[in-house]
Amino acid sequence: MAIGNLKLKKVSEADQKMIRDIEVMMGPEPNEMGFVKNLFWGRFRDDLVFPYPRETKAEREKADRLLAELEEYLKNEHPSIEIDQEQYIPDWAIRRLFEIGVMGMTIPEEYGGLGLGVTSYNRVLALIGRYCGSTAVVVSAHQSIGCKAIMLFGTEEQKKKYLPKVAREYLSAFCLSEPNVGSDAAGQQTRIEESEDGKYYILNGEKKWSTSGALAGVFTVMAKHRIKNPRTGKVEDKVTAVIVTPDMEGVDVFEKNRSKCGIRGTWQARIRFTNVKVPKENLLHKEGKGLNVALTCLNYGRCTLSAGVYGGARQAMDQAIKWVQTRYQFNRPLAEFELVQQRIARMAAYNFAMDAMLYMTTGMLDRHDKDIMVETAITKVFCSEMGWRV
Repeated sequence: MAIGNLKLKKVSEADQKMIRDIEVMMGPEPNEMGFVKNLFWGRFRDDLVFPYPRETKAEREKADRLLAELEEYLKNEHPSIEIDQEQYIPDWAIRRLFEIGVMGMTIPEEYGGLGLGVTSYNRVLALIGRYCGSTAVVVSAHQSIGCKAIMLFGTEEQKKKYLPKVAREYLSAFCLSEPNVGSDAAGQQTRIEESEDGKYYILNGEKKWSTSGALAGVFTVMAKHRIKNPRTGKVEDKVTAVIVTPDMEGVDVFEKNRSKCGIRGTWQARIRFTNVKVPKENLLHKEGKGLNVALTCLNYGRCTLSAGVYGGARQAMDQAIKWVQTRYQFNRPLAEFELVQQRIARMAAYNFAMDAMLYMTTGMLDRHDKDIMVETAITKVFCSEMGWRV
């Protein structure tokens, strides 16, 4: 057993399988690696960061108009407090976000969206995160992972059929996690097989933690699929991705939501698939390439979710600065106390670092860099932890 140039002896069959699965998840070989992976090989590839991509003037102006309308709505209409209290985002609020264009902002214009890049998208998510973390998560889950697979891997027919609807009408959901599958994305227990007549895939299994799954009009579902390896001729278990709609017979959203400590307005569903007949034309990418579909979408999801966290952290800092300037103790504002100054300085440092990391990674996504798995993972972990510290 070998990993790259490293040879491993006395590795069990189970561990060898795990290593092979990890190699698939890691993706490209060293000569194609992204910026951070190259650091582990002793290479500082600044050409993988610069030149930094910039929005066109037209896109910037379009994004500015969207942000202005959105902020007006968030300030005066959006029920952020009620969403947290009731653990639900009202239908009218979701509809309002569709009307403003938020729910279709990254979908190409020819399919009914605004056609904005990830930089503009993250500016919007950061603004939403200032007002309501739950709403930022729902918007991110819808476009970053829910319908992203159709945008990136869908056929022209699939795009024409589904993208206009997810841009203007209904939410989408991403179905990867299972009761016994989380970080091990390759360990799917949900299974898919061809029907006897060859016209359908038969889907069986259960998914959990599907954000907006109980509210969505379309799902991206990953499942294990026994297919022949063209190189070896052996039949192997691979992951295949398909498009499923909740009106298909055998789809059961049996748990709509679970109470949470934070982002209480988001709904995470459990969905059971029992002998669901999925048309063969609903295949995403290729048979056995579902893991690539899932991990590519998750790269976007990690980065854009971080934008909402960053927005919340900025709002917390702004509120803290306002408070220490107006709150007096011992005949002087709190801002004049050294300990308070230190805390504000740390908050500013955390926010600055989050901003820099977020938008550097965002630029890589806008450039369509192929290997950004580690960068997006670092961004997600760092922004989550720094947001909590702020």
